[in-house]
Amino acid sequence: MGRRRPVYMILSSADADLLFNWLSEQDDVAFLWHAVGDRETNSEKDSMVDALIASAPRDDFGMRIRTPEDQEKLSALLLSKNWQAYFNLKCKGNGRYTLWHMPSGPILIDNHGKSKDPYIHVKDPYNGWSGASVAGESDIPLVNFEPRFLLLNLELSSHKDGVLATNISNPSSDWEKEPKQFRLFWSRFKRFINKNTTNCRVDVEGYSKNMEFRVWPNAKKLIV
Repeated sequence: MGRRRPVYMILSSADADLLFNWLSEQDDVAFLWHAVGDRETNSEKDSMVDALIASAPRDDFGMRIRTPEDQEKLSALLLSKNWQAYFNLKCKGNGRYTLWHMPSGPILIDNHGKSKDPYIHVKDPYNGWSGASVAGESDIPLVNFEPRFLLLNLELSSHKDGVLATNISNPSSDWEKEPKQFRLFWSRFKRFINKNTTNCRVDVEGYSKNMEFRVWPNAKKLIV
């Protein structure tokens, strides 16, 4: 048992467009991202949450005193972020992008004790829903991360201007329990990556020295 190893890549913005275009052409995956125009609003809500926690009264040991009023405000802020599923999504630059493999099952979110079932089925994710983000990750909606999700993580590296260091990982804790159709998609995805990249050892800030990356063609011109 265990997690799948992430795929580490280096790509330029042009390569990122190629990657996103391929994903948008696939019939069995969708992006989970901020609702239209809500990325900035969601970030503002994160700042409001941080400010609310910072201003809360403390006990003699420095621990936050959880008053009912503050907890109600905190819950309202955390659960009010707006998310949406997209068949097509253009790369928005730095951020963490969640891919949903649709045939593997529905999107489930926490129901916060409103019934015996711990999760709510998002019935129409393409019209959006409101909910929390993963703690410390403002671009990732908090959903039940079964083996139907991948994380596409884009982060600018300081290796060269215009080059992104990226990893693709599966947050599932047990890849052996992945549905067969999910494994088939993962294999198809990796074949696409391997076909369009070369394996190179590159020094990138924030990663191990002389680490192996799959390097996309436009990025390769910038790092050689």
